[in-house]
Amino acid sequence: MTFIRNLKIGTRLAIGFGAMIALMAAMALIGITRVQAVDDNTQVIVNDRYVKIGHRGHQCDHGAEADGESSSNLQVPDECHGVSASR
Repeated sequence: MTFIRNLKIGTRLAIGFGAMIALMAAMALIGITRVQAVDDNTQVIVNDRYVKIGHRGHQCDHGAEADGESSSNLQVPDECHGVSASR
C-alpha cells in the first residue's frame, strides 16, 4: 500500500483511468460476443425451428412427419385437431 502512496498524483490518476479503460474494453468485448450469440440463436430459430413449424401445418393434410422429426418436437396447428381458428 505504501508503494501506491509514494507515487505522484498524476501517476496514480493514470493508473486509475487505465484500469477503468481496461474494464470498459472488457465489458464491451463481452457485450459484443453476447449479442453475436443472441444473433446466432435467432438465426437458428428463424431458419430451422420456424421452418419446421411451418411444415407442420401441411402435415395434418398428409399425415407425414416433417424432416423425420418426431411430432412431439413440433407444434400442431389447431386445424389438425378440428378446432376452428376463430375462438
